[in-house]
Amino acid sequence: ISQGRSNYFNSSEEYNVLKYRFRHTAKADVSMKWRKLDFGVNYNYLSYMEAVDFIFELFLVPGLMDYRDNNTGDTHVLNLRLGYSFNEKARLSLILNNALNQEYSMRPGLLEAPMNIASRFDYTF
Repeated sequence: ISQGRSNYFNSSEEYNVLKYRFRHTAKADVSMKWRKLDFGVNYNYLSYMEAVDFIFELFLVPGLMDYRDNNTGDTHVLNLRLGYSFNEKARLSLILNNALNQEYSMRPGLLEAPMNIASRFDYTF
């Protein structure tokens, strides 16, 4: 039996599709600067991950089959950032990750982080 056929038989789907892949993805990043302020938006789109290894769903990750059955839609992740430059050397940034607080998984059995805020201070010597 070939490796391709073996992968097909071990897949969670009945048709031949690459496992652990999103059929459609899109990314966009826009930023604006005005005087000492800058603002940025980052958007990521992920379609449903159609196939994983069948053994993951059945034995290795408890609840994975239920999670995948209940979360078959597309994922939209929005990240926002705001920065202020005090001068050429010092800059403070606030970053809001997963602003829509989406529950999503890019790898089976591992949820991504919920909405969180981070601050960052940069200083050039």
